[in-house]
Amino acid sequence: MNIAAKKLFRAMAVCAVLSAFCSCISDKSTVFVSEGDKLPDFSVVMDNGQVVSNDSLKGSFSLIMFFHTTCGDCRQTLPIIQQAYETWPQVRFVLISRAQTADSLQPYWQRNGLTLPYSAQSDRKVYEKFATSVVPRVYLCDPETVVRKAYDDQVAAHAQTILDDLRQLLAEGK
Repeated sequence: MNIAAKKLFRAMAVCAVLSAFCSCISDKSTVFVSEGDKLPDFSVVMDNGQVVSNDSLKGSFSLIMFFHTTCGDCRQTLPIIQQAYETWPQVRFVLISRAQTADSLQPYWQRNGLTLPYSAQSDRKVYEKFATSVVPRVYLCDPETVVRKAYDDQVAAHAQTILDDLRQLLAEGK
């Protein structure tokens, strides 16, 4: 095998290993909620006991993020969303786990100094109202619960864009 073929083989092997361990970014996805859509009907109980629903978000700007703490992109994105949470207290932040229990989330939150409100969902019922796969998934919504911006997959790579878009959305008041 020549050197070029060996390099190609190694690259393919690395991709195969990453695909096996990074289902957060490798799943094929059907998206049900896109920019311009109203939020679907949903209701979750947050870690503080507060119930949040699409109806309760009316009248406020909101950021909804679906995540799983074993997903590398999610782990990179959570501190960025934490920063936004601390910067814009007028925005409702709703973080919803994709098939991850409170028993695994609470220690992760504590270890990483996160104070964001989250809802631990042991299944994918709420998530599947938005999409069939791929996390992280972030939605910026206006006070009428219309999705103004939607991000999926490599959210961490677009972190500054998310922060800029949120800043602009707030400035426009739309």
